[in-house]
Amino acid sequence: MEIVERHFEKADSPLPGDLALFRYGRTISHGSIVIAWPQIIHAYITAGAVVIDDAIANQDLVRRLVGFWRLRQSRQGVRGKASETSGPRQVFSGF
Repeated sequence: MEIVERHFEKADSPLPGDLALFRYGRTISHGSIVIAWPQIIHAYITAGAVVIDDAIANQDLVRRLVGFWRLRQSRQGVRGKASETSGPRQVFSGF
């Protein structure tokens, strides 16, 4: 959680790209990226893959939801710049 708190700030309502964190047991131990709430992408052990899921319809996730975190804006701006030749990256492929 220390890394999350260093680079993210707590958000009241989720926006695309925010983290949604979940508690399993006594600690926050699962995270996802919000696509468009309640749609998230995450690696889910019961599926054995990276999945797009509905966090509200999934009762296991909804009862474990701790909250949302948004990437802090850097005061220094972007370090470096993206390569002009780099194209979009594939997030995941079929398993």
